[in-house]
Amino acid sequence: MSSPQPARELGSRAVSEIPRSTIPRGMLVLWTWRIAIPQSVIHGDIMNIIQDAKKLRTRINSVAKRAGTIQNDIQEVLASGGWHYRQHGDNSLLTMAVNKMPDGYRKDRMTGWVAENFQCKWDNENNRFKKAKVSTFLTDPFDSEKYLDVVKNAWYNFEIETKSNAWMLVKMLEKATRELDKNLPEAKKQVVAAYGAMQAFDAKLVEVGFGKELTKVA
Repeated sequence: MSSPQPARELGSRAVSEIPRSTIPRGMLVLWTWRIAIPQSVIHGDIMNIIQDAKKLRTRINSVAKRAGTIQNDIQEVLASGGWHYRQHGDNSLLTMAVNKMPDGYRKDRMTGWVAENFQCKWDNENNRFKKAKVSTFLTDPFDSEKYLDVVKNAWYNFEIETKSNAWMLVKMLEKATRELDKNLPEAKKQVVAAYGAMQAFDAKLVEVGFGKELTKVA
């Protein structure tokens, strides 16, 4: 009786060429199933089509749970990279956190979130963060609570600017209002100074919308 064929040989030969009696039953079932539904190999990992509905539901729940966890893990490493930048003036770990993510994994949201929170610029040509010319982040106290807050300040909820909405007055004002709500204790200290700036902005808004004549009347 001939010995069973090694698994690596089975994958390269047609079914008709190998006597079924020489193939262990479990291997035959697995091999036949793999022939019927080809596998995809991505980065060394084998993916299969899950045909059983019950198993698929379980898999969906598992993946969804892990997806939520990984988003929070990313928030943690981005915030930690921001802390390193604040302490040492080195944003290379923020660059690493973005570049190590798989292609297409919402890197635009990551770079936008980092740029806004840690006041640095993303260099698309060189795929790295650069220090902003004007920034108070490196001298201001580091607000870890704000940067780790996935309810009010999650990286994955960051609004991406496109050519059509790169600058919109309404969105700018709405964003300012949200920032005010998020930073009420600090905002209370700045109300008096901010009120004068608000009046100047209000006058400019009237001027832009209705002309200088109406501004003089007002």
